[in-house]
Amino acid sequence: MKFITTGAAAAPNDPEMIHGHALMISCPPESHSLYNSNTDWGVKTLDAPASDLSFLFHLSNRLQLHGEMTPISVWAMITTLDQFPELDLSDFEFIKQELLPKVSCHGFGAVVEEGDVHGVLGRLFAARFGVAYDV
Repeated sequence: MKFITTGAAAAPNDPEMIHGHALMISCPPESHSLYNSNTDWGVKTLDAPASDLSFLFHLSNRLQLHGEMTPISVWAMITTLDQFPELDLSDFEFIKQELLPKVSCHGFGAVVEEGDVHGVLGRLFAARFGVAYDV
């Protein structure tokens, strides 16, 4: 791990050095690649089986992020909501559009403030279901 972090910092443009988003389960997200088709990402999005995603769900709970959430932990939380079966594509598009500008990267992957996630879900629940989002 030390080699990866120090090597990436020492040679960020070295194509032989594997670092950054290449170490994530997908690099970059397929939707981002589609919207930025003129960029040569050099790495294909990984097709992950459901068992790998389940493993990531469980690992994400072990991270001590202090008020931040990874995308996988946001997704895990959304899937536990009582209204999850009623959400449609437009609801997920709303969540994506609202959270995407708030995502930041701390070197190990993307995170978003937990308060931002709850705020977006609160606005969605009020508009879509006419109820308050209960944290």
